[in-house]
Amino acid sequence: MFTNVLSVPGDALEIMNRGSNIAGYNRCYDEQQFSKIMSEIYEDMFVGADKATEKRVRKNTKNSWRLAFIPIVPILVHKHKFGKPCEEHMRVMLGGNPRYCLDLIMDHYDLIVEKNS
Repeated sequence: MFTNVLSVPGDALEIMNRGSNIAGYNRCYDEQQFSKIMSEIYEDMFVGADKATEKRVRKNTKNSWRLAFIPIVPILVHKHKFGKPCEEHMRVMLGGNPRYCLDLIMDHYDLIVEKNS
């Protein structure tokens, strides 16, 4: 159903992850886990890239995932927290890596869609 790849600044995703933690969603990370995952996703962006592109991107992002645009893929509208019904939220895959999913507050997801339009 959802096939669009969207992009989000890493620092914005970090804030959204905090909101997901506060909301108590299943798929979110503590700050240390999130930073480690985002660092991995950032490095994975350079696999297969030519050296000139990698150098340019690293310079433009000051070699930081927080300043990079991170791809996300919407997976499903989710309606449960730990098996119990709750408000709808969007589950997304981070960096195109199926190992890393994040539940986003629906207003946050809607803002991402609006910014990607």
